[in-house]
Amino acid sequence: MLGVVLLAAAAFNWPWCYRLTKIRWIEAVCGRLGVRLILALLGVGLIVLGLAIATDVGGRRASAATHHRIPVSPRHTWGIGVAWSGDHATTSSMVGRPCHN
Repeated sequence: MLGVVLLAAAAFNWPWCYRLTKIRWIEAVCGRLGVRLILALLGVGLIVLGLAIATDVGGRRASAATHHRIPVSPRHTWGIGVAWSGDHATTSSMVGRPCHN
């Protein structure tokens, strides 16, 4: 969405966009045409990035990543005396030690 807004601001020369502090600084250095080109390139870049993420360009799917997970014990402790086992938490009298029920 932001990419479309930036591209439209560059194409239609919207004045509100050029009131932003950093855009005014770039305009002082590069001129209005330079700012419009930078905004257009950023807009196109964000659109391409969004499409690449949405269409999974690169071939790595989320399901493929699940096969390479490190096996984890079903019982964890976080060093605060709380151990999670299944769907409930139990507390330990010794901080940092797993609970033994």
